[in-house]
Amino acid sequence: MQQTSSRRTTESEREIFIWGAGSAGRAAAAVLRTYGITLSGFIDRDPVKKGTKLEGVRIFVPDELSKRPAKPKVLIASMYYREIAKQLRTMGFRARRDFEVFPASGTDLPNKWPTPRFFVAWRKRWFKFRMCVRAGSSGTPMIHLVKVGVNDHKRISCARLLRLLPKSDSAWICVHSSIARVMRCYWQIPPKSTDLAAKVTVDPVPPSGLKNSRPFLIRFLGLCTIVPAPVICRVRVVRKLLTAKPDGISLNELTAWLKTHDISSRGSVLCEIQLPTMARAMQHTGRYATDRKEVSPTLRNFVEEIAKSGLPVFSADEVAQDLPRLAELMDSKSNFNCSTGRDSSARKMRIQVVSHERGNFFFTEIRDFLAGSWRRAGAEVIIGNQRSPRLRAPWRNVIVAPHEFDLL
Repeated sequence: MQQTSSRRTTESEREIFIWGAGSAGRAAAAVLRTYGITLSGFIDRDPVKKGTKLEGVRIFVPDELSKRPAKPKVLIASMYYREIAKQLRTMGFRARRDFEVFPASGTDLPNKWPTPRFFVAWRKRWFKFRMCVRAGSSGTPMIHLVKVGVNDHKRISCARLLRLLPKSDSAWICVHSSIARVMRCYWQIPPKSTDLAAKVTVDPVPPSGLKNSRPFLIRFLGLCTIVPAPVICRVRVVRKLLTAKPDGISLNELTAWLKTHDISSRGSVLCEIQLPTMARAMQHTGRYATDRKEVSPTLRNFVEEIAKSGLPVFSADEVAQDLPRLAELMDSKSNFNCSTGRDSSARKMRIQVVSHERGNFFFTEIRDFLAGSWRRAGAEVIIGNQRSPRLRAPWRNVIVAPHEFDLL
């Protein structure tokens, strides 16, 4: 029973070991510290290093992994990652779930970093540094939530809206689309007594299920640009608008009315929302994202920090799976025909797409993105590398970066 319960240990309680006690291991440990993640130890096959410490953390031999009460997570930080991965598999560890390859340089990146675990740890520090205050606490005004509809052009009747409004004209309300449920509101800049509205930025609720290492950045960034931005204002602003529109108003009309009448909005609010699924967004969204709309500040800053650290910002799997769907969702008139639907001519195609394992890491991402796009178009596609055999007709062989592939 004890062994069974230990297997159910949550991801947040899971021990983390770095396999590699060299310069790459030290770099990996530094990144973990940056994200506030505790390291349980280093693993090294050299018996001389057993029991010594690196960066204040103890070094163990590989057998130690089998002795832990619950299977830990292993980050491989070594140029011999292929051999180490093979040994971990023989010990019962599964790739991506139980171990990942840490990118010491920018060349060996068969991983799924950054994970939701990193984002959650980083995000807590971001909120603390920016001094975001939950609405209604620390002397800030409470914000009442009002849903208007799925799309920003969906109208809510005057009678129904009046029933939802607080009685006080000076009370603050958040009028939002029901496609993304507003969870919490944080004042970044508290309002003045003369303010009638507040500037709003949208921030997604962190990914649930921290044990799931599936990448999320592209999907979250894309969906944040599609979700209609909430409007935060005082009740008297909405009541005044309703006198001119007795049939009701939409989120779009309220936003336009605030801009037209130059309502004072020196205060600012960060709205934490639950993003819709891709399927729900594609079913209900009647608007297109634009490059002028501000995306989530925490996601944007997180991407910038990841890029500075030298880690890959987006994984190949994420690019191949999420980017084609987001392209379709954001612009139905896109010229990327292979990304926006199935093509009758593509169904007859059989394609093998290859890239070299020792080539630049982004060529592997390009390979997987092409494969994912062609699969969505209806073609039969397989991916490979320099060891894959060249297939004969009716298969077509596509080489990503042939100048590098042939040289290597």
